[in-house]
Amino acid sequence: MKNLLVALFIILVASAVLLFSYQAKATQITLTDPDEEITSDGKMCIYENSQVTKVIYVGEHSKCPYAKTFSINEE
Repeated sequence: MKNLLVALFIILVASAVLLFSYQAKATQITLTDPDEEITSDGKMCIYENSQVTKVIYVGEHSKCPYAKTFSINEE
C-alpha cells in the first residue's frame, strides 16, 4: 500500500511538472486591424496590442489581412 501511494505521488508530481513546462513554451495570439506602411519592397503590416507587436510584409498591391494569428513564446 505504501509503494502504491509513493508511485501515485511520483506520477502526480511528474504530471504537474510536464503541465507547467508545456504552458511556458508557446501560445497563439490573434491580432486585428493592422497599421500599414509602404516600403521600397512592398507593404509592411504592423499588428500590435499593449503586450506585443508583430510585423509581416506583403506585396505593394496586396492588402494586409484584417486578422492574423501569431505564435508567441511566453516565459
